[in-house]
Amino acid sequence: MQRSHIDDFKKINDTHGHHIGDELLTLVSVRISRQLRQSDLIARLGGDEFVVLLREAKDEESIASIVTALIEHMSVPYNLKVGMTHVNVSIGISIFPNHASNIDDLLQKADVAMYEAKKMGKNTWSIFKGSST
Repeated sequence: MQRSHIDDFKKINDTHGHHIGDELLTLVSVRISRQLRQSDLIARLGGDEFVVLLREAKDEESIASIVTALIEHMSVPYNLKVGMTHVNVSIGISIFPNHASNIDDLLQKADVAMYEAKKMGKNTWSIFKGSST
């Protein structure tokens, strides 16, 4: 499971208004969807956070490949009504059953990993460092 957060999204809403923020969220969700495989799922948790369930990811190496490609794809400028804008994302990853055995714990551990990615400088990803509790 991966939890994605658009870095500095509040600045876009504050500068251009919520209607532009909503336009960006729509475009972001389309880009994420286009990068995923048919077996994967995407959901918006609210605000600027998305969750992606990589159902058939075999190992951390394959997850890393998917997430790295996603970050590259997300960094291509977006053409909004107010002009072009760049977006960076921070992604946290948790793996079932290695890190948790239920959805709530998986989300919480992906959240911890996402904030670790933010600490590393944003526009990157991190896998939860720990084990199931």
